[in-house]
Amino acid sequence: MALNYTDILSRQPELSYVPPQNFYMIMEKLPQVVFNVQQVVIPPVNGGEASLDNRYNSTRTYIPGDGLDYGTLSCTFLIDKEFRTYRTILEWIKAINAPETSQQYADWVDSHTQFAEQTEGFATSMSTVTIIGSDSANRPLVHWTFKNAFPISVDGPSYDATQQDIEYLTSTVDFRFHYFEHQTYDNGVLQNDKL
Repeated sequence: MALNYTDILSRQPELSYVPPQNFYMIMEKLPQVVFNVQQVVIPPVNGGEASLDNRYNSTRTYIPGDGLDYGTLSCTFLIDKEFRTYRTILEWIKAINAPETSQQYADWVDSHTQFAEQTEGFATSMSTVTIIGSDSANRPLVHWTFKNAFPISVDGPSYDATQQDIEYLTSTVDFRFHYFEHQTYDNGVLQNDKL
């Protein structure tokens, strides 16, 4: 098929882009807290590959593999004046690792399962995490839903009184998860395009 430049131009998407602000993070087991995201790195997805080795294939041809590897979800969020955003993540990560007492885990599970579907085993320490991106009018444009997520690290706030401009306190949290889904919106209406 020959390339047709006019056809290529007609398929080009509208040249209007997502603003780099108005991103939010919510969690199924922490519905009382909304995180204002300052930076987010949607993790890379790496597909598997298998080498197609045989004596007639000296060029090492590859074929698709049978699995996906997901990177780590990393989000930097604003810390509110009551430190609720930071404290909820810190409490969660301490509870699932129980550094002081084994009761920390049981207490956290008991206090947070009321907000989510009943789960068993490891899933009691995990939650669905959703990142929502919106336009300048705060209409949703896109969201990612991370299934069975749990925090693996959280940065403490960094104070610097020598800064000339006001810099609001932030913290960065990293999550592991099983997989994620991606969906878009058209004029604030969720599309049937789950991926």
